[in-house]
Amino acid sequence: MYLTELEFTAALARLPDSPLGTRPRLVRDKDTEQVVAVTNTAYIDEHWFKTPVLFERTNAAKVRGTANGACSVYFCLDGKDALAAAACIDGHGFDGTPALSALSVHPDFRMRGVGRYLTLAALHLARFICQRDSVSPQRLIIEVVDIKVKMLVMYERMGFRRFTTRTWEEYGLDPSHFTKECHLVVFEHLLEGI
Repeated sequence: MYLTELEFTAALARLPDSPLGTRPRLVRDKDTEQVVAVTNTAYIDEHWFKTPVLFERTNAAKVRGTANGACSVYFCLDGKDALAAAACIDGHGFDGTPALSALSVHPDFRMRGVGRYLTLAALHLARFICQRDSVSPQRLIIEVVDIKVKMLVMYERMGFRRFTTRTWEEYGLDPSHFTKECHLVVFEHLLEGI
């Protein structure tokens, strides 16, 4: 288990409530279908540069496999009546550096600061993980498709800096599955002062 409930709570102790008035929580097995639905719905807007083979961003097996595995943890944020957002921290980043992935905000909860809030939660979680596991440098990594300009700007405004780029082939993906030429921009955020 990557993070216990107690560790998760301790890591986020200084984080205020979300713009929705709720707090992040660990994803449980019963949440799997909701996480899949939120994630795939959130990424529908990417269909403009992907072919149908890549339309499904995740599935139940992937979520269950990483929900709170040996090197990853899914966490989420509840809305009033439904799951609003979900994200994953994966310990398989560069040199064991925590990486934020699958950050997904349901369209009904966009433009309320939810994505920014979950990113802030991820920074707190990454700081805790780096300190616990003696990972150096202490940082959080995130990869963003270079043609998603609004996302690039948002992360830069949050203090992330461009670190490197990666190609789809590095992930075993065929670039022909994309309708526009694109690659991944890798950002890092140093965790001192978080």
